[in-house]
Amino acid sequence: MRCQETSSGGFGEERQLSAELAEKETRAALQKLFPAVSLPSTLSHMEWMRGFEEAVAEHRKELPRPEEVKCSQIPWILPVTHLSY
Repeated sequence: MRCQETSSGGFGEERQLSAELAEKETRAALQKLFPAVSLPSTLSHMEWMRGFEEAVAEHRKELPRPEEVKCSQIPWILPVTHLSY
């Protein structure tokens, strides 16, 4: 089935609404992943994405680096001492 262009705006309006919805969903998903990073919603989507990328990079620099964890330091992982077949 093909969509037909309507006299009230046609495909351009549908594409615009679809793009705006995708941009809104993208912003919401990124905010869920990085709740500590926030930018004004008044920015254009391209400006918001660029700013968000930079803000996340700065935020990650501020986070403590996880130390390397050895298996023996994790209590629920038991060392294999004896294998029998």
